[in-house]
Amino acid sequence: MKLKCLKALDEGFSSKNCVRKFLRTLHPKWRAKVTAIEESNNLTTLSLDELIGNLKVYEEVIKKDSETVKSKREQSRSIALKARKESSDDDSSTSDSEDEEYRP
Repeated sequence: MKLKCLKALDEGFSSKNCVRKFLRTLHPKWRAKVTAIEESNNLTTLSLDELIGNLKVYEEVIKKDSETVKSKREQSRSIALKARKESSDDDSSTSDSEDEEYRP
């Protein structure tokens, strides 16, 4: 919601209060980012548009990281493992070693 819309509801609603209220209403999964914003920015001068832009950038970074993790997980599933079968002293009927392919 834009600051103009909020000001229409309450003439005395300052930009500072708007930013603080916006940060308080975010889902708990955003808590780390909210804390970082509060510590690194002067909330009295931070506009709502700057805050929203900052959160959008963070959201894109999180999406990209999630896609990277998902991709790496799928790659690790598709790797075939090779194992060497070694014969024991008791098992003289098999060859010395054979490479066999195992898939999880």
